[in-house]
Amino acid sequence: MIKKYFFLVFALFFFIALGGANAVAADIDARPLVVQGAMDLEIQELVKALDNPKEITFGSWTFWQGTIDNLPVVVSRTEVGITNAAAATLLAIEKFHPWAIINQGTSGGHDPSLHRFDIVLGEKAINYGKFKSNHRDYGQGTNPLEWIPEDVKLNLDGKRISFHGFEGDQELLKIAESVASSYQYGRVVRGVIGTADEWNRELDRIKWAHERLGTSVEEMETASAAQVARAYNIPFLGIRILSNSEPQNENWDPKAGAYCQEYVLQVIKAIAKTKNLQDLTPNFKVFIDGSEVNLKHTPFAINDVVYLPVREVFTRMGGTVAWDNEQRLAWVKLKDKDIVIKATSEGLLRDSILYMPVPMIAQSTDYHLILNDYEVRLYR
Repeated sequence: MIKKYFFLVFALFFFIALGGANAVAADIDARPLVVQGAMDLEIQELVKALDNPKEITFGSWTFWQGTIDNLPVVVSRTEVGITNAAAATLLAIEKFHPWAIINQGTSGGHDPSLHRFDIVLGEKAINYGKFKSNHRDYGQGTNPLEWIPEDVKLNLDGKRISFHGFEGDQELLKIAESVASSYQYGRVVRGVIGTADEWNRELDRIKWAHERLGTSVEEMETASAAQVARAYNIPFLGIRILSNSEPQNENWDPKAGAYCQEYVLQVIKAIAKTKNLQDLTPNFKVFIDGSEVNLKHTPFAINDVVYLPVREVFTRMGGTVAWDNEQRLAWVKLKDKDIVIKATSEGLLRDSILYMPVPMIAQSTDYHLILNDYEVRLYR
């Protein structure tokens, strides 16, 4: 009887463990997109957009878990400042295991060509509050414009690596740009997001940061969140709207928070559509000059634009491909054509593989293109 009892208990624990393992597997299969904002005015519309939202709090940081267009999304209120942003990002990664992170919200303008309500997509996010100064004796005063910016360091795989900012994920950047035309309150541009626990209103200080560090805007969270995301090798993008601009003498306007969320929702919907298309990409068939090509690296689509792996396609066309890692571009020699494909513009790096949109491949090679459902045909 005792043996039977222990057998039943063992079986029960085994069943629970198996169920728990399946639950974890299901969570992994549905890894969410984390979208961050520091204040309620930066996240409340995103929370409203969630289907079946569930509020979860860890310490001082609150998250809302749900879906948008069937895409798993976690909205994170990071609270204001670099320490809060780092802590909230670390919690988001450890608790929800996201496949990507978007940090968005309001900011102050540094670039004199930008106006209030313009949106900056972060090609790079830098910590511009990290400096060292040269020695001055008592009575010699202080001059912050002479302070020397320092890089941020991360310990990656046992090596301490310096970062002069953290680059935005190229795939997320392209998705964000694909919906730029839907934004009606200003321009959408690429730029550098500067992060520090500061609110600067001195025009000389702002001009110095813009000219010395290339900053487009300033705020208090993005680079900090990007640093943690980089440590975990998670794709990251900063999206910041100008809520005010000292160079343009444009005061802070709280509507910027809602405008930014409206745009970010369009980005999320585009990501959802892209993810759904990616689920179908193994069915893509690619034909070059009438012959089907079996590609090692799977094609994918962003907003109905199909991307093909550069080296495989151009090699199949009879060309040669050389990669310049320093300049992040490929040199293609195809008969009498020399083609340059930049990873930051014409192409797209994904998992260290360079891809290019099918229409641009056809245009650069003078090939004809037929695209039907999940079939791509390129022919001379």
